[in-house]
Amino acid sequence: MDSSFHFKKIDTVIQDLKTNLDDGLIETEAQGRLITYGYNILPTKEGFSIFKLLLKQLKDFMILVLIAASMVSYLIHDIKDAIIIMAVVIINTLLGFLQEYKAEKTIEALKRTASPKAKVIRDGKYKMIPTGRIVPGDILILEEGDIVQADGRIFEVVNLSTQESFLTGESLPVEKMTRHLPEKAPLASRRNIIFRGSTITQGHGKAIVTATGKYSELGKIAHLITQIKDKPTPLELKLQVLGKNLVMLTVILCLLIATIGILQGLPAFMMIETAIVLAVACIPEGLVAVTTIALALGIQRMAKKNAIIRRLPAVETLGSVTTICSDKTGTLTEGKMAAQYIYIGDQILPLTGSYPISQFLLAHEDLKLLFTIAMLCNNATLQKKGNTWEVFGDPTEGALKLLAVKAGFLEEPLLEQFTFVSEAPFDARRKCMSKIYKTAPHPFIFTKGAPEQIFKLSKPEQLQSREAAVRKVTNDFASKGFRVLAFAYRPLTETDLAADIMTYENNLTFLGLIAIADPIREEALSSIERCKQAGIKTMIVTGDHQHTANYVAKQLRMVQSDHEVINSQRLESLPDDEFDKAVREYKVLSRVSPHLKLRIVESLRRQGEIVAMTGDGINDAPAIKRANVGIAMGLSGTDVAKEAADIVLADDNFTTIVSAIEEGRTIYSNILKFIRYLLACNMGEIFMMLLASLFRLPFPFLPIQILWLNLVTDTPPALALGVDPAPPDGMKKPPRSPKEPIFSKSLMNDILMNGLVMALITLGIFYIELFIFHESLKKARTLAFATTVLVQLLHAFNCQSHEKSIFSIGLFTNKYLLGGILFSLVLLLIGMYLPWLKDIFGQEGLTLKDWIFSFFASCGILVSVEIQKWVRSHQIFNQKSR
Repeated sequence: MDSSFHFKKIDTVIQDLKTNLDDGLIETEAQGRLITYGYNILPTKEGFSIFKLLLKQLKDFMILVLIAASMVSYLIHDIKDAIIIMAVVIINTLLGFLQEYKAEKTIEALKRTASPKAKVIRDGKYKMIPTGRIVPGDILILEEGDIVQADGRIFEVVNLSTQESFLTGESLPVEKMTRHLPEKAPLASRRNIIFRGSTITQGHGKAIVTATGKYSELGKIAHLITQIKDKPTPLELKLQVLGKNLVMLTVILCLLIATIGILQGLPAFMMIETAIVLAVACIPEGLVAVTTIALALGIQRMAKKNAIIRRLPAVETLGSVTTICSDKTGTLTEGKMAAQYIYIGDQILPLTGSYPISQFLLAHEDLKLLFTIAMLCNNATLQKKGNTWEVFGDPTEGALKLLAVKAGFLEEPLLEQFTFVSEAPFDARRKCMSKIYKTAPHPFIFTKGAPEQIFKLSKPEQLQSREAAVRKVTNDFASKGFRVLAFAYRPLTETDLAADIMTYENNLTFLGLIAIADPIREEALSSIERCKQAGIKTMIVTGDHQHTANYVAKQLRMVQSDHEVINSQRLESLPDDEFDKAVREYKVLSRVSPHLKLRIVESLRRQGEIVAMTGDGINDAPAIKRANVGIAMGLSGTDVAKEAADIVLADDNFTTIVSAIEEGRTIYSNILKFIRYLLACNMGEIFMMLLASLFRLPFPFLPIQILWLNLVTDTPPALALGVDPAPPDGMKKPPRSPKEPIFSKSLMNDILMNGLVMALITLGIFYIELFIFHESLKKARTLAFATTVLVQLLHAFNCQSHEKSIFSIGLFTNKYLLGGILFSLVLLLIGMYLPWLKDIFGQEGLTLKDWIFSFFASCGILVSVEIQKWVRSHQIFNQKSR
């Protein structure tokens, strides 16, 4: 598709695209072009398919090991075990598939919700159509406040300006035109083209759509983003390492048992069977499913808190974040410009709190005139939405109109008194705008703009006596980060209306100042404080002016002085080592370009930080992609930013990020809980088999009993531990070290110690039943099985905290754990007392005496872990006291 139309005359563009400026395309032609050019959607990574999601689950390393174990069982004609193992594989695969499928559907739903509509001319009528159905040749109606949905060649403008910083990096609005330009004009200079993703900040116009979807300039960059390979998260890497270590352990133990068996003269077939049992016991087949479900449940909780997780492990990665690089506008602030102060008649009027503005109005005509100018010398549009007003157009102008509305100066009644004549729009050179209105008894020119410019245009004699005071107020406002606008007027005569408006932009009467700011979110201050307590550095990385960033940072208690803010000019001039030091030390970085954002992320990561970066524009996408956790804005973000991100904030709120951090920490903590539980239980089974082999005892379990045991005790309690409530002190601890392995020395010691205790308890019961009470092997195995189930289920309570006693936590803090344990006990009883099932598992019913004996023996694991926690807590106390 030829998208270079900036150098062509309008007549040529009409011929090339076979359209009509007045009537647009006919519907049948538009439908045909939709087939030819495709839907107007941005390129994304290849969409998910059911087959690929299913294949992804089956490619998991630990799942592949289980499949191999099933094949070995089949080859040695142990069909029953092969079927059981494959059933476990199928269950895990389906659980992982369903959760990832739901996650993909969630983000697709978000995209559909955010998909806007566009106004076009078709069949000679104005129509609102889904943006995906826009085609080349459509006549696009451009109005103030619109987000442009396709590239187009402009043919009609009325003071039309667009915000294109997301594409060109230019922060100021670009004034548009209709005449053709040189063929080699660079992208940023193509003022006769409107680009998809830009915002109409002023005026209105019409354009012929020239490029849609992947052929638009936005689409071309979006295509580049899709080529960047996804980065693995810390959890993915750690689980991969854990899986490989477990397989290595399995191989070593199998070789050890095989060697012992051969040396003892046992049959080779028996040793193969034993090796398979150990392999199944060593690999916690529930780990994959429980991890997936724990992450998926975290996704559901975060979705309710307005954080849409695009990748399952991302929420855990966010929990390990050490630095948050947050934009200011809309994230830490409300994203809505609001007037804060008025300066008029040598008085400063605060616009927050309960200042009696209405009473003041009764006696101050100049204030009434100020509100009138704020409303009429303005091109923003207000639209009532319920009890609030929605702003279309420049946010600063929107703030002025909202101020006037709140003071009782509505636009429609004013336009009945004032008739618009002409306008001199704002531009960067003049730094002001003016409008002329006719009213009784004479016309007026109303002007607003930068204070220094309005001072120049005002009557010298008027400002002479008060210029120092006015300038001081202006500078005070500016030093606090406010955007300051000055207002002035001049009465005209009817004969003046024939002249150019800018002829009368002089000798004005200065009226007053309005200071405008974007208020901080009320909850942002407490959220940043929570981050501080959690050992997380919060940085403001913004394109705003240094004074603005500094003022907001002070309100948020992030900085104490002006010296704690650094601007991009200073930052970019530094060599790499000093740049790294500055990024490490400063909390507020101003006037930051998207390119510099990327460099900041790379610097922080180079220094070992786990970085979360927020962004909304297309130029933010590389930095979002490079961060450990990329966060896009759901309300203000472009589709490309959302595609690059790991997390999309549906409410653009910094507090949502902090909630995600807490959720991430909780999930990681819970993952460690069920890893501690699962591996200790499986290690107990390994120790049992190993000790039985060493002491020439019969195996306490048959292979099928171990498989049944793992299904009974592994998944239900582990799932429940995966949703354990967040601890009260979860956000009062420093972040985990990014280099900390998931299988730490402390975790390994716990697993080995508790696994050995569980093995000794069960093996002791087995030995007593078989050799002291002289019960049958079947009865001894049944009682050993019941004891193992009980001891493992009681250990689930131990795993709720690594430090706190089970008695301080309480048995009823996690209702899901109680439910999971009850479910496991029901499965135990079914397998033991259901006639056909107990025959399959080689078990028999137990007496009440047997159950009492088994239960009290199982309580040994509670006593053991409580002693360990007591010793550990006293060691920590002694270290602190030193």
